[in-house]
Amino acid sequence: MDEGTELNSVLADGLFFRCDPGGKRLISDPGPLGRLLGVAGEALKDDLGGALGKDAPKAYAEFFAAAASSSGEMKSILLPYRHPDRGMRWFALRLALDPEVPGSALVFLRDETVFRESMLKLAEAQSRDIENSARLQAAVLMEGERHELAGLEYQTTTIPSKLVDGDFLDVLRLSGDSVDFLLGDVMGKGMNAAIVGAMIKFSFIRALSSSLFAAPRLPDPAAICRSVDAALVGRLFERQSFATLTYARYEESSRALRFVDCGHTSIIHFSRKTGECWKVKGGNMPLGFMKGQSYRSFLLPIERGDWFLLYTDGLSECYNRYGEAFGEDRVARILKTYADLSPAELSGTLLRLGFAYSAAGFNDDVSLICVKDRSMPEPDDRERAFELSLGPSFSEAMEKAGELLASDLDAWVPELSVETRSAILLALHEALSNILKHGLDGADGVCEATWRMRGELLSAEFVYAGPDYEWSQVPSSPLASFAESGYGMFILDEAMDSLVVSQDLHGRKRLVLCRRLGDEDKKGGRT
Repeated sequence: MDEGTELNSVLADGLFFRCDPGGKRLISDPGPLGRLLGVAGEALKDDLGGALGKDAPKAYAEFFAAAASSSGEMKSILLPYRHPDRGMRWFALRLALDPEVPGSALVFLRDETVFRESMLKLAEAQSRDIENSARLQAAVLMEGERHELAGLEYQTTTIPSKLVDGDFLDVLRLSGDSVDFLLGDVMGKGMNAAIVGAMIKFSFIRALSSSLFAAPRLPDPAAICRSVDAALVGRLFERQSFATLTYARYEESSRALRFVDCGHTSIIHFSRKTGECWKVKGGNMPLGFMKGQSYRSFLLPIERGDWFLLYTDGLSECYNRYGEAFGEDRVARILKTYADLSPAELSGTLLRLGFAYSAAGFNDDVSLICVKDRSMPEPDDRERAFELSLGPSFSEAMEKAGELLASDLDAWVPELSVETRSAILLALHEALSNILKHGLDGADGVCEATWRMRGELLSAEFVYAGPDYEWSQVPSSPLASFAESGYGMFILDEAMDSLVVSQDLHGRKRLVLCRRLGDEDKKGGRT
């Protein structure tokens, strides 16, 4: 084919033409291309680049240079062009060197202005939709009404990794004596995760509203979780989604945290008295992970100056450039180091340090609830703390602990029934026996013991150093089964309302037993 042969043709609203490999000189008939560009065709013969690439000369030159070095590979570019009559246009150019005609390049040009403008309008509409969804999410999923409690200060904070995400939180005041905290994280991201988060949050609010109607007392967090599970688990299965969450209630009268943990990150509890941080876990699977869960709440005593921190894994699982996670231990160390800050200041510190640690910013949503106890000691607060040496003299230590607890119970709750008193003393014996047998692996050791009475709540805390021992995995054998073992856990479950085991940053373990002593315990109605 000769150089002057007509190569221009219309194909799918486009135009073919041939030029030199540098895009400077038009080889084929200039008429059709000139009409498309709104210029005289003859002007394109020796100055194609000056006319077609006038609004982006650098991009035009780089396009042809890249094509010349691509060994025949097809190249493409979207090129701006200001038409003399039609205003700004956008031309798509696709180019390949033609091996059959040395010294020339075959170019296909198409006006894609309408398509590009349509895409821009669609992107703007999607952006508005996302922004509106994000505002809705901020108002619905991440907002909790601000409540004031004399002995408590808290801060809620969230940083989404995208404009719409699956974290949700709420703060609820259900009585003058308590504040409820809800923090959760839906599997996945985007609008679907936000919808699931909204479903879960509103299910909690609906369950609370229903249970509060004509109820003599606040529903237990475990009962609320059971109600939410019954309402939602089928829908979560249909969506193939689940959520981890912590639902916790701070009770001012007993200065205790009653919580349900559904597979969420550990609650970090900083003890002002000991200066240690404890990683606290509950015992449930994520919401929607399995049908018919048996939810159970746990109790954690909180002292003046203590902290408890709820957070999503966007903080603990952000990674540095070496692939190392920020980790729960680092979160706990930061809390321990900056425990003198206010909740707002601590929240900002955690986010700044986490962001600085991560290689490219947070790659997941980060939500925090930082809570600090500022309560004053009550006149009727009672406490005893001492050390027990466990080992060869175990029987003597057990006898000493039993005598001290019996004496304190008689002094603190003189009207306590014989049955309840005996059950608590038996639980103490079983707890210390398990610490010696399993927690210390039968070796000598020291156990720091503390028991307290706050309002109606009796708590006993035992701190020891020893090998890992998973208390929750020990089977509980009912007395009627005549099993060879497991009665210790059965006794603890029957005698106490809550058993929580946590670990500090040095590997020490802490066993906390709690029982609320109501009127039925003083009349012998509970055994």
